[in-house]
Amino acid sequence: MHTHTLWAAQVAAGTVLPDKRLQARLACILETFAERPNDAIPQAAGSWGQAKGVYRFLANPRVRSAAVHQGLTRDTARQCLEQRTVLVVQDTTSLNLTGCHVLPELGPIGSGNLAQGVLLHSTLALTDQGAMLGVLGLQTWARPAGNAPGPEAKESGKWLHGIDQARQVVWETAWAAGATAPPRLVMVELGTDFARQSMEAVMQSIAEMAQKGYDALVFSYEDHGNFKRQPGQCILIGAKFGAPARREDGQAAGNILFFRPHDTVFLAVALRALLGFLPPRERQQYRDDLQ
Repeated sequence: MHTHTLWAAQVAAGTVLPDKRLQARLACILETFAERPNDAIPQAAGSWGQAKGVYRFLANPRVRSAAVHQGLTRDTARQCLEQRTVLVVQDTTSLNLTGCHVLPELGPIGSGNLAQGVLLHSTLALTDQGAMLGVLGLQTWARPAGNAPGPEAKESGKWLHGIDQARQVVWETAWAAGATAPPRLVMVELGTDFARQSMEAVMQSIAEMAQKGYDALVFSYEDHGNFKRQPGQCILIGAKFGAPARREDGQAAGNILFFRPHDTVFLAVALRALLGFLPPRERQQYRDDLQ
């Protein structure tokens, strides 16, 4: 049996749906998009009849997103039980749905709030060699429009919730399977883009994670006001544990890596990454010290 077919069948079988025909349709949809993940529904389905079946499944009021989410995460957790150590990676991205005028639930995304869409925060499981196992958690939300209060404080909880989601589904799956001990979960965060937030908002997020037992390595950037003219053209102005560097405008921007203080493997990898910012001669000196 093809790998995608087997995976889709396992996820569908573990998804609680009111009709076996819906489970069969879910298995077909998962297999289709696992094989053609970059295609739109009509192209991936291959025919109008198959595409119509996908649309009907998504519009079916008896199909709850929570049920599909649970089926996906439980299957990932089952695979995690085969590992001694699992890397749990979190990241946030935006889904640009500006052209979907019939959706009232959209909010501003990106710089300048010109585009409309939703934010998606995913919690992924990887082996310690970097192989993908699957999804352990998904969160979606829309930012308020207009002059509504900023989202910084509300969105900071996504990291903590992602950790809680991962732990809960892995531990519940381990208990149900009779496993003697769940795998060690190493929490890693990637891509926390907090462009032009206040120092206070960033420090609040770091403090909340510290209460959960996580330290923070903060990469801070300065764009000198060129963000709109030259997207992505930023300068690293600091890499510091526990706090961001202040920009010229008094705010903070950059990325955060959250990690457990005793995770020596993570610290070694992070230090090696930082070596890339040093001149070649100094880089070699510090690299020799890390051998």
